[in-house]
Amino acid sequence: MIVSGSLGQNVVPLIHAMPQLVAVYVFCEDLSCHKQWTRKLCNVKGVFKEADALCKALKSYSQKYACDFTSISLPSALQNSNRYSSLLGPSFIYSKLLVEILLEIEYREHDFKDFVEYYRTQLDGTSRQLAMLDEFEKHYCPESSINWYTRSKFLYLAVNKALRTNQVDLLIKMGFFIRDMHRRIEHLFLKQRDTYGSHQITIYRGQIISKADFNRLRKSVNGYISFNQFLSTTTNRDVTVSFASGDIEFSDTVRTLFEIEMNPSTATIPFASIRSLSEFEEEDEILFSVNSVLYIIDINQTNEGLWCIKLSWTNETDQQLNNLAERLREEIQGSTAWHRLGYFVIQLGEYSTAEEIYAIFLDHISDSNEEAKIYFQLGLIKDKLGQYVQAISFYTKSVEIFQAKKTLHHIDLAVALSSIGTVYRKIVDYSKALFYCEKALDIAENALPTDSPSLATSYNNIGNICIDLGEYSKALSFYEKALNIFEISLPKNHPTMAKSYNSIGMVYYNLSDYLKSISFYKQAIDICEKSLPPNHPDMVQSFNNLALANINIGKYGEALLYFEKALRIHQQSLTKSHPDLGQTYNNIGLVYCKMNDFLQASVFYKRALEIYKKSLPLNHPYLAQLYENIGRMHKYVNDQETALKYFDKVVTIRRKVLPPNHPDLARSLTNIGNLYYKMDKYSSALPCTEKKKFHTKLKEGSEICNEI
Repeated sequence: MIVSGSLGQNVVPLIHAMPQLVAVYVFCEDLSCHKQWTRKLCNVKGVFKEADALCKALKSYSQKYACDFTSISLPSALQNSNRYSSLLGPSFIYSKLLVEILLEIEYREHDFKDFVEYYRTQLDGTSRQLAMLDEFEKHYCPESSINWYTRSKFLYLAVNKALRTNQVDLLIKMGFFIRDMHRRIEHLFLKQRDTYGSHQITIYRGQIISKADFNRLRKSVNGYISFNQFLSTTTNRDVTVSFASGDIEFSDTVRTLFEIEMNPSTATIPFASIRSLSEFEEEDEILFSVNSVLYIIDINQTNEGLWCIKLSWTNETDQQLNNLAERLREEIQGSTAWHRLGYFVIQLGEYSTAEEIYAIFLDHISDSNEEAKIYFQLGLIKDKLGQYVQAISFYTKSVEIFQAKKTLHHIDLAVALSSIGTVYRKIVDYSKALFYCEKALDIAENALPTDSPSLATSYNNIGNICIDLGEYSKALSFYEKALNIFEISLPKNHPTMAKSYNSIGMVYYNLSDYLKSISFYKQAIDICEKSLPPNHPDMVQSFNNLALANINIGKYGEALLYFEKALRIHQQSLTKSHPDLGQTYNNIGLVYCKMNDFLQASVFYKRALEIYKKSLPLNHPYLAQLYENIGRMHKYVNDQETALKYFDKVVTIRRKVLPPNHPDLARSLTNIGNLYYKMDKYSSALPCTEKKKFHTKLKEGSEICNEI
């Protein structure tokens, strides 16, 4: 925080103890006056009269802060050892798989140039930094990667931040450097390994962590932690103590010393002494490649006032996570590492980044089979982004190429046809949706083994169409067929299992068996939390479904909690005009309406309507659902005329897109009939024509209900 002298004197003493406030700088005319009151406040880092001096001090401090926190941050996962299956979590698995792919890629010259240009945009333009960048551009080679890692603060900070946070776009930009670093460490590891023998050694690492994270660490003794980034350590304890006991104090933080025991002969992560390659030989640095896992032995305080966290290297792994990782590796398709990267980035929910990767491929592809697969992946991306017309276009190009191959690629053709069907379902063209999905199922049943996950997906897709058409028993039959196959062919914690449980839960929800639907939705969420990175878009369906079920059993607060989780993920992962975001707004509006907060409900309904009008056809079921919710809101506040207008819109849409005996249409007609009845109560002279409408609507709704 930068404050003036007078403002700071009044405000800073009131807020200086807040943990969010790390440093305060005072900019004033009277240095002697304002230095007096700042002396008692440890987070005031200086009082300045000249802007240049202030900027210089601020820059120096921010760099020191970045080094202490960004490059040596808390490891990526901390969990209790009693549940090892979740102790490293899915984030660790996805990070590990992503790095594996990055290490396989054969990078091109323009990848290096792209990174240099990115690097240039991140510098502040000083002559020293630009000179270093020019040197990097002219003289960098894989053998010099470690030296550059220790020389360039930007490289050091950026590469570890990207690795630690799984910042996919930056990881791809820096992929060549990560690969070069890993290969160089691996080369040195093989060269130096015999010098260590089989004796246990102790290495050290200094680290500043928040008190909250430190408390989590203390509760995790006998548990595990992971480092997704390159791990810098030293054999020299004094160096680490000096580093951890630096001159800058941060509020609400703890200075720690990691003391790590390891046997080099059993290490599975390559490491190496980089003393001769480092810019700082005196640090005796030992550098480990990415994705190290350590076991927490004990935590106690040292004579230097540091907290010593004793760790040991471990090769122990969790079988469920291993099974998931192996299955995901099998599913990462592509003839080259670049292709596999594109596929995997889609699985991470990074659709825009994946689109950039595949768009580049299209300009350099000559093999028609690869071209078809790229068109399919682009179709999948457009599908995920809610751009359905483009999705069908790309999927269709893929199908045309696969069909030209005639006897080849039955599985690929079936998957592409099924995908076209799912998009037609989303745009409410159920006849085409069923046509493509049944065609895909016919191919799959003839070409695939009975326990193939692709066959199960075909069953699931037809089940989705059946549930939209109100054929719940038929939908359940397809969903159960799919689940039986998934249970045989996939790990229990595979993300596809969550989708299957969600589907079955939706059947029971539509049959008004809300408790049973909640049971399936909770199973889906449990799997998502074990198998997907935090805030993955595929988690939203589970949160929304569970929230809707909770509304129907009167648990509005719990429903709102799940809807807000869904909204946070959607806001991070979807465009502002994506129909799924509109659906989440609609759902939140519904729960506020149930809580009689009609003002808030109308705000969210309005947001949903704005999105739907931009992204959906006028006869889409989402619009009907929204109009029904808005109509009910007006009914609750006794605005029957407006409610009737919205209910009429609902019936108009549902008559166009649903079968004549669909339960949703019956409910819509009954809503209108009941509203006419209510209006009759409040009017002593309801016209005969209106009474006739009331009886007609109730009769239509009743007849449909009897058919069901």
